[in-house]
Amino acid sequence: MKIRQLEKLLDEHLRGNSSPVVVYATLWPFIKVIEDVPTNDITREILELFLALVGSERDFLMPSFTGGFKDGFSDLDNQPSLSGILSEAFRLHPDSRRTICPWFSFSCRGPNADHLISLNPKDAWGGGSLYEWLEKEEAQIVMFGTDACSYYHRIEWLNKDIIDYRFEKHF
Repeated sequence: MKIRQLEKLLDEHLRGNSSPVVVYATLWPFIKVIEDVPTNDITREILELFLALVGSERDFLMPSFTGGFKDGFSDLDNQPSLSGILSEAFRLHPDSRRTICPWFSFSCRGPNADHLISLNPKDAWGGGSLYEWLEKEEAQIVMFGTDACSYYHRIEWLNKDIIDYRFEKHF
């Protein structure tokens, strides 16, 4: 597969929509199948591809999860993303900003970035959370080489009265 073929496939799903785009990604399935990009450049090329397709007028987000608190402190400015190499590349991008959550932070860019980084909900998946915002904004979720998606926890949270493992955890 050539990078432009991948661009065409993604373009069919992303263009013509104004909803925020959330990308959950694992790059390893693409390293050997994209034949016209050197392995060293694959992360940069795919990140640039997503940024170009989504554009600057739409919100673009990627999970940028951390290990939470260490000695009672969470340094979201410096803790790397545990959500993969593409997520870390986006976290380090000059236009990217990180939401405030010691475990489930997201890197984001776009017209609502200031609002997103100001969210400070009581519960990661509950009212006032980034996940609630994604639901209200009808965000497009792109599963790029992975089946891992934290948004499912929002659905569990909304049904916590019938799911015994989803409950408030105090830290």
